[in-house]
Amino acid sequence: VRYWSSVRTEAEIQQNMTVLIDPSEDNLLAYWRFDEEVNDHIIDLTGNGYDGEIIGNPELVYSSAPIGEFSIFQYDDDTPLFISDDLGNNFILGNFNITPSTVHLYYVSENPMDDTPPSGFDGLWDQSYFGVFSFSSDTQTVTYDVILNYNDQTINIDLSIYELDIAVYPLRGNSNWDRLEGVWSMVGSLVPDWVPGGLFRMSGGGDFIEGDGEGSGNYSMGYGGSSVLPIDLLSFTAKPNENEVILNWITSTEINNSHFTILRSKEGVNFYPIQEIEGSLNSQKVVKYEFVDRDPYGGVSYYRLKQTDIDGSSEKFYIISVELYKPGDLTFVLFPNPSNGGNVYVRMDSEHINQLESTKLEVFDAQGRKVHESYKGDVSVGEQFGFIQSGELNSGVYTVRLTGGEHQVSQQLMVR
Repeated sequence: VRYWSSVRTEAEIQQNMTVLIDPSEDNLLAYWRFDEEVNDHIIDLTGNGYDGEIIGNPELVYSSAPIGEFSIFQYDDDTPLFISDDLGNNFILGNFNITPSTVHLYYVSENPMDDTPPSGFDGLWDQSYFGVFSFSSDTQTVTYDVILNYNDQTINIDLSIYELDIAVYPLRGNSNWDRLEGVWSMVGSLVPDWVPGGLFRMSGGGDFIEGDGEGSGNYSMGYGGSSVLPIDLLSFTAKPNENEVILNWITSTEINNSHFTILRSKEGVNFYPIQEIEGSLNSQKVVKYEFVDRDPYGGVSYYRLKQTDIDGSSEKFYIISVELYKPGDLTFVLFPNPSNGGNVYVRMDSEHINQLESTKLEVFDAQGRKVHESYKGDVSVGEQFGFIQSGELNSGVYTVRLTGGEHQVSQQLMVR
């Protein structure tokens, strides 16, 4: 609880809503966190002396307040959003079902207050946990893909005995940790392409778990006894073939597998079904599948495989991408990307366009605000030029948009 002597602006409320604040902030008269070990006595952290006693039931209970040590947020935006804790672990949200009115991410660098693992789990990650506060003004529940990326952390778990999954603690009053089925992978070609570029390589790699989340809640990694998965997916690949894309996937085991659904996306965030492929129901041998997308997007197309059981339950697998350029497509290269805050350069790299006229470059931050705009004039293939000066951008993920004539293309830039 915070008691101010001044009216808070909308920006100030947004900035402090899901984060612990400095008790010495201007105009803060009193600040109570209600987390004292002596449960019937509360302390005013400002030092102004507004301490007190709790009358009634002083028992300490688990709070559903979405509060962390650090937070980031965005409003009316469905751009993928991520936050990193003090250990370099990443928590990433994307692939929203709707454009949320607001999304806040935060982290807490300690063991969850309620560390009782959900059914099927033997334990929870005890170094930190992450949280989401989301809201939609049209009363729809916000759903999203969630990824926990444990960068270079030593996780002493025998994966021949245990499997890793995501644990979620919904923020709806008296809750418990629940199991959120996830897909665990090592960093490599399986990194979902909607994730901000370079994020999984900030600390040299790591493990990640991907699952489906919704609403507001706290998220952590859990581990438990291995369960029988409906299918064992050996590979999922995409390759261009003239104006088509050939998708192949291989399974070694299938249990009650009704069918697969091919999902496709233009930007790697919003996926739409394009084809269903019948599964093998029950199989203990290698089965190979193929689907040809005869009308792919120009440039980069993103694909995802969804598997559905005969009882209607389903799971989604990792995201892959393929580049397919048609005459007239525009591409460009940003370097260095990620950037360490120095100069950033761009080079037009299209095989089909010799020159762009009246080239404009725009840079947008994670909240969609334009933070840079510049004009280059005519640009030829292979020509490179600097457009962001050293120190111009703060750390974060940005969208760079290049426009020339009737062509427009965007790419993500990460600044450390």
